[in-house]
Amino acid sequence: MRVTMALPLTAALVLAACGSSGGSADSNGDGKVSTAEAASAVSKMDVPLPGKYKTTVNLIDLTMPGMPPAMLGQIKSRMAGNMEATYCETGQDRKAAIKQMTDNMGRGNCTYNRMNVTGGSFDVDMTCTTPQGGKGHYTINGTMTSTSRDMTMDVTEDMPQGGGPMHMKSHVVSTRIGACDS
Repeated sequence: MRVTMALPLTAALVLAACGSSGGSADSNGDGKVSTAEAASAVSKMDVPLPGKYKTTVNLIDLTMPGMPPAMLGQIKSRMAGNMEATYCETGQDRKAAIKQMTDNMGRGNCTYNRMNVTGGSFDVDMTCTTPQGGKGHYTINGTMTSTSRDMTMDVTEDMPQGGGPMHMKSHVVSTRIGACDS
């Protein structure tokens, strides 16, 4: 399964959206959000509180035309239950991740169709292409605070090798559950 563009871009989008102080990330008022404006928003974002976080991912929908039904069924079965992970975030980890995402966004070929932020809520819609000819459409909306994230991601990727567009929709919740283990 190729969800290669979805996961890194999803993280970059959410961070870019949350970096804006309010409204659209279109800082120059030209009606478009450029990669530079999105990267600028990422560089200004508030760093979430350090600590131990629990993230739950719930698969809502998955279609992959051209994939044998039995194989798609196996993938859906593995992803059907809530997938959970617990991890520690430090302030330094987040600063390094933000810098890496800012650098990566500058190298991407993405068009931001919409990027609106109001308080802790965000609504992002973007389209990206890869050097291999793949194209993806991503919408992400939800909320973010210094201790939690709750977002729905809707991803459609056209694969250059054929088979039709892969579509995945998921709901991701991440909550700070305490201090990191020593």
